[in-house]
Amino acid sequence: MLDEKISELKKRLIQNKKSELQAEAIIHALIDIEESFQTVYKEMVPKILQTNLTNDESMDLLGDIRDKFRHIDYHIQDGNLINL
Repeated sequence: MLDEKISELKKRLIQNKKSELQAEAIIHALIDIEESFQTVYKEMVPKILQTNLTNDESMDLLGDIRDKFRHIDYHIQDGNLINL
């Protein structure tokens, strides 16, 4: 089912003057961004809100969250999502 939705999105992007390479980059970016947001908000944020973390653990986790957001930013730029 997901493959069908991705295929349909790719067709729509190409119909709207995106090359096949651009369409694939956009789709890849959207999938990776969604996965990263899931990780941040379903795993990392609940963990950092725990009161039993040490200061070092909290700082390490904040660094991991920062890295996820950098990864998201990379995909926004790489997929040229700002200029869709």
